[in-house]
Amino acid sequence: MQGKEYRFLFVRSDGAQLQKVTEIIEKNQIVPAIDPHTFTLEQVNDALRLVAQGKIDGKVMIQM
Repeated sequence: MQGKEYRFLFVRSDGAQLQKVTEIIEKNQIVPAIDPHTFTLEQVNDALRLVAQGKIDGKVMIQM
């Protein structure tokens, strides 16, 4: 609906597999998009509302 593309990668806590994931991230210079707002744990409902509205382009950070 929002014209975004999602790709999923499922990993185990396996050293060899995590090393391969690290190589892919470094080779492709993958950097996640992060929204500039940082929410506190008390503001988690505000963060969830922002995500539900679809007005962000990236991950939302909640400081604990």
